[in-house]
Amino acid sequence: MGNEPLWMLLLKVFVGPLVAGIVAAGITYWFSRRRFIQERWWDRKADAYGKIIGSLVSVEYAYECLMENETVFEGDEEDSLEVKEDLQGIVDECNEAWSRLERAAAEGDYVVSEKVATALAELVRGKETIDPSELMSALRCHRDEIGSCLKFVRAEARSDLGVK
Repeated sequence: MGNEPLWMLLLKVFVGPLVAGIVAAGITYWFSRRRFIQERWWDRKADAYGKIIGSLVSVEYAYECLMENETVFEGDEEDSLEVKEDLQGIVDECNEAWSRLERAAAEGDYVVSEKVATALAELVRGKETIDPSELMSALRCHRDEIGSCLKFVRAEARSDLGVK
């Protein structure tokens, strides 16, 4: 140290650790940002799967409620009319859930897995319009499809999100 110029001493003492600190900060930033992006993407996937599963559950629940009240739709008695009015909210919720499923199917595999996107597209493609005069046949036709699609989406969501 005795023969080294002052600038060389300053270079060893200050610049070397400064450069090492900058490199370490850059690497830390890169890993932190990468983790943040992955966590945000995971949150987005979880939210998409949650909305799809929620919509499928809403449709399934609506179908079950409507099928439990099948006899209401067969007659025009005054009691039946009151129950029909009460069930209108369930039908509206069912239609909203179908709209959400149609949007999710249109998004495709951008967020959810390709298998789920395909299953939703097939489910939506096979959906019949809920017409009050044909309501029970539509419910019977789609009840099993909804249940198996729901089971499939739940399993695929667990796999895709890495949740057990």
